[in-house]
Amino acid sequence: MKKNIVAAAIIVIIAIAAAAGLLIKQNSRTGSVASRQAKKSVPARTYRVNGRTTYVYAKESVLTGKKKVPLVLFMNGTGGDPQKQAVGSGWAKKAMSGKMIVISPKYDDASTYTEVPYIVKVVKKALRIYPVDSRRVYSLGFSNGGATSVALTSTHPDMFAGIAMYGWAVDLERQSDYDMPFQVIEGTGEATEYTVKKNPMVRVDVRHAIKELFTLNGMKQARITADYARTPYWGYVPDSSYKRRVDGKNWTINNYQKTGYSAPFAQLIMISKADHRVHASEADYSWNFLKHFSRDSQGKIIEQ
Repeated sequence: MKKNIVAAAIIVIIAIAAAAGLLIKQNSRTGSVASRQAKKSVPARTYRVNGRTTYVYAKESVLTGKKKVPLVLFMNGTGGDPQKQAVGSGWAKKAMSGKMIVISPKYDDASTYTEVPYIVKVVKKALRIYPVDSRRVYSLGFSNGGATSVALTSTHPDMFAGIAMYGWAVDLERQSDYDMPFQVIEGTGEATEYTVKKNPMVRVDVRHAIKELFTLNGMKQARITADYARTPYWGYVPDSSYKRRVDGKNWTINNYQKTGYSAPFAQLIMISKADHRVHASEADYSWNFLKHFSRDSQGKIIEQ
């Protein structure tokens, strides 16, 4: 009898020890996953310009390597956090999984054109201290950050090979001789306006920016009057279009071609039932668009 009791006790002790070991192992694994995920959201480095911090996302091997890689400038929206929105838009993760450098600076995020001189300094410092391919520099951002990308197109188009705007844009103050591939991502719940016949349109400043960028690029849409009954929100019939289910929402991707290029030169994406915020898959869709372009030493956009 005593032997049976002792044996049973031993079995219980072994079971408890095994369970504890399994729990420790599981916690270790969970901790490792959480650690890896957190690591992807933490900037690899920072640098300062005019007393303000710029957060740098990239693999350490990319930052210390000799191979030149693309540079993506991401700017947050008004009142936003440059780190949180770099993470929320998917760009921090994209930088850690690809061969690129993403920078997200602190700036006056209630201003656009007046911040251009400072943003230019931020980009030029990145070009100086990191192995950046100066032919493949892209500007994009959420809300005010997207609008500032338009301002950079107006004032320093030769520095960038493409731009993307999430949720807002401003007028292009002046045209130039430099083409600029562009992408706009909007949600149907973002400041939608309507024609007298109740057809939905993106807000007026976004409409102006799109028309001005079509004009800058010499694309056929520049000569067409927008028809929001035929093409809701955007007003321009795309050369190709497709739909995707992304993160639980329907995305409609409209592509617009420019003569001489096989990749779309403009892309307008509408997210159904999305309001004014960053979306985790924006980095993937923007990179799939922007990666096709570089700018040569004469300022011409070259297809990769």
